[in-house]
Amino acid sequence: DLEKSTAHKDTMVPVKRRYLLGVFALCGVIIRFIQVFTDPNDSTLNKATWRNLQNTLMFFFLLSFNIMLLLAQQFIYGRLINITNIKRPEVHYLLLFVMVLAQIAMPGARILAREEPLLVVKGAFVSVIWTLFTLLAIWSMDIVFWVLSKCTTATPSKRKGRDHQDTASARRKARLAVLISTSMTLMGIYGALGEPRLVQTHITLDRLPCSMDGYRIVHITDIHLGLTIGSQFLSEIVARTNDLNPDMIVITGDLVDSRIEASKPGLRHIGNLRAADGVFYVSGNHDYMTGAYEEWAAEMQRLGVRVLHNERVPIYERDEDSLASSSRVGFDLAGVDDPTGRRFVKGHGTDIHQALKNLVPGREVILLSHQPITAGEAASIYGIGLQLSGHTHGGQIWPFAHFVRLVTPYVAGLYDIGDTNSQIYVSRGTGQWGPPMRLLAPAELTLHTLHCKS
Repeated sequence: DLEKSTAHKDTMVPVKRRYLLGVFALCGVIIRFIQVFTDPNDSTLNKATWRNLQNTLMFFFLLSFNIMLLLAQQFIYGRLINITNIKRPEVHYLLLFVMVLAQIAMPGARILAREEPLLVVKGAFVSVIWTLFTLLAIWSMDIVFWVLSKCTTATPSKRKGRDHQDTASARRKARLAVLISTSMTLMGIYGALGEPRLVQTHITLDRLPCSMDGYRIVHITDIHLGLTIGSQFLSEIVARTNDLNPDMIVITGDLVDSRIEASKPGLRHIGNLRAADGVFYVSGNHDYMTGAYEEWAAEMQRLGVRVLHNERVPIYERDEDSLASSSRVGFDLAGVDDPTGRRFVKGHGTDIHQALKNLVPGREVILLSHQPITAGEAASIYGIGLQLSGHTHGGQIWPFAHFVRLVTPYVAGLYDIGDTNSQIYVSRGTGQWGPPMRLLAPAELTLHTLHCKS
């Protein structure tokens, strides 16, 4: 009876922890919901009060995340150590080290941000992903083995014979979970090593003048300078971009992701970008979440980058003889703020109408928007030819791409937008957010070559 009671308690503890995981996950979702839908333009809130509110909500969100992570770690520790009865102390110390490291990832990343990222920050983010992979592996195997047990029948005598095998089976499952999670983590780290691959696309636009056939746009997005991406990486991207000799360079958001004093020295490389028709930039959610977007935007403009704030500019055709700009407009380039902007800067946020009002009939329009969610309205109401976006990272780390599809059907690559003649290209991102990992979603530097229909 005592053995049965102990076994019952051992099975109940993980169940209770799963409920607690769900409770704190729900708390995090509620806090983010409040954070997203509170209005900074409320006249009753001054700027200082608004900043304090955002900081308080972020604190409780991070607190919920870290408590949820701690519960997951306790569950994993129980399954990998207690059930398998591992006696070697170095295994205990290693697992505890990984768990402590993971706890500093979210709250400490921006505090520890430097021009070149610290190894401890990279290790912290990797530890978080390893924890999530291990948790998913354990739960997946629990489900699989439970289904298999339901599909097989056993007599009472056979069940007694199986009891002594439970511990051995638990050990095998624990070892297999560690093997799977560690393998996936190492594959992810390997996938982020080296330079982003060059992706070349050829896109036909119905209204593009044939004098601009072969127009080349280099598309950079989601570098996230400051957390696990440093100055040297950005310098290499700038050099590769210039080697492509583009007509235009566009940056579709999330260029920075840290305190301005940490990443401003690295941002100087952006001033070395060269293109015949210039460099254009639109904001991303992480640019605003640094809390210093206006300073970042001013620095970008000082470096010679045109910041598009819910507006559009004409791009002129070239004279074939002189290769200089003519007086004929080839297409309009429009850019919108990220929706997150409304929470951080008064007057910011996506305003497609402001950017696309009074379009010239018959003139092609290319829209820069960090998030793909603007594509439906821009295509169905305004009839844009092409939207260039980022934000999704292509999921960055499998299997998270499947969760991205719950938010938008446009995850990575070139798509037709519904039943319209509009298209959208979503880049997987040139850098990465957080973990220096890429699993089945390689980083990319994209070269778009435009063609006229005829």
